Parts: sequence; C-alpha cells; structure tokens
Amino acid sequence: MELTVESKDYLTALPAELLYSIFDYLVPSHQPDNAFHPGIPKPQPLHELGKLLYVSQSLHSHVNSWAEHFHRAHQSTMRLRLTKTINARQKRFYFHKVQKWASRHCIFCGKTSRRSAILASSLKCCAKCDKQRWPEKITKTDAKAEFDLRNHQLQPHLHPRFAHINGLPRVRYGTYFTSNIATTMFVRSDVKRLAEFIHGDLVTHKQRKKAEAVERERRRAERGMRR
Repeated sequence: MELTVESKDYLTALPAELLYSIFDYLVPSHQPDNAFHPGIPKPQPLHELGKLLYVSQSLHSHVNSWAEHFHRAHQSTMRLRLTKTINARQKRFYFHKVQKWASRHCIFCGKTSRRSAILASSLKCCAKCDKQRWPEKITKTDAKAEFDLRNHQLQPHLHPRFAHINGLPRVRYGTYFTSNIATTMFVRSDVKRLAEFIHGDLVTHKQRKKAEAVERERRRAERGMRR
C-alpha cells in the first residue's frame, strides 16, 4: 500500500492574471519596530517575491514576467528605459532590476529616496507621499491623550503582563526617527476603535472623566481650606 501522497503544485497551476494579483499583495511588507533597534545590524531580508524565484522554474518565470508588467504599468513613475524587445537574459533578471530601482526611489512618485514608509517599512516613500497615502496617522503621545489609553493597551505585545490578552482590536503602527528620536505612529481609526472597545462610547467616557476631574479638584480645595 502506498503511504505517501505526492503534493500537488496548486500555485503554479493558477492563471498568470491571478498570480500577478497575488504578487501585487506581496510587494509591501512591514517591520513596525525597526526604529527601536538602530544599533543592531540586520541583514537585508530577501523579499517575499525574491523567495519565489527559487521555488521553481515556473515561478521564476512568472515573477520576472510580473516585474516586467509592473515596469510597463508604472513607466511614468519609474522612468527606467523601456525597450520594445527583451532578450532572455534581461527577462531572467527583470525582478532584480525593478527591486533595485524600488530600493532607491519613492514607490509612489519616483523621486530618489532612502526613507521608508512609516506604515509599510519595505517600501521607500518620501515624506510628502507618506502624508498623502496615510493621512490619518497619530503619534503615541496624542493617541494616549486624546483617547485616554495606556502603553500596554496600544502595544500589549511589548508588555509581558499583557502580551497574551486576546480580543483587543488590532492597532496598526510603525516607527521612524525624527530629531534622532524613535517615534511611534498609529493609524487613527484603529486607535479610535480600540478606545471604543475599552471605554465604550467616547463622548460619555470623556464626560465621566471630566466630572471625575472636577470632583477631585473640589475635594482638593476642601482639604486645603481645612488646613
């Protein structure tokens, strides 16, 4: 009796159009805590699409064909020389050509940039495009003050006592350096959803906090009068 079953390659059996859609989703990746470890040397990780190059000859061909298609679709941004005919060697290394360009230019406007997008660290992105593409970012300081949240609520994975709490809404964030200080930025809508999960209605919560502050001040004044 045969005990082993040969696995089927479902990925390469997909039509090219569907593979290209999958590859599009693999372009951005994110390491949100990069700015917290500036002194630790990190080898440049192999891009997810780069890994697929070594899976099979078929995927190697598909990834490079996708890269050529990406180049043609974004020629106005990339401004790389586009030839009508491509020889076999050029086609074989097309992904590396596109990746090299993407490592030195803003992925959105094409200007030279070494700056990474705050919320998509694998993409190079100038400050102007970052603000346009992700307009609702909020700093940790503002998130805590405006929505009455604590560090362990915003980033429970960084606090051992709270790392295993389940059910909290996910808050997307990224880090970057400004004035030589590591700064954390969150997606505002995610922070609001987390605050509503913890506090309930935010208007009611703010009114309650304000009333509590007034009461504390009244008691403090009473104690001062008794002295």
